[in-house]
Amino acid sequence: MRALAVLMLLAACAANEPAAPGSFDGSGGVVTVEFGGDQFVHCDGERQPLDAFVVRMRQRLRGMDGAQRATFVVELRLREGVVDPEALQRAESELNRCVDELEVMGVRQARFL
Repeated sequence: MRALAVLMLLAACAANEPAAPGSFDGSGGVVTVEFGGDQFVHCDGERQPLDAFVVRMRQRLRGMDGAQRATFVVELRLREGVVDPEALQRAESELNRCVDELEVMGVRQARFL
């Protein structure tokens, strides 16, 4: 399901120049986000509510022009140590919501770690 969400995000935001498969241009910045199924994310060493993260990303991306946004990379992953099936399902749901939000914000590069 996660792979499908990423493929949809990348297909919806195709660039004029094709990139090599598996390559990302992070010259616009890179942010890593971890999901644990508790409505909080870990981003750049800070634990914050998912909704606060979305608002901060919107503010950050609004300050970028289209070229910067096109080279901004978001790395997404499930937090290590989450083994409870229900927590994993919630974390996956949060991650999918984040992918949807990032697509609306104009993020073209996202990868799952």
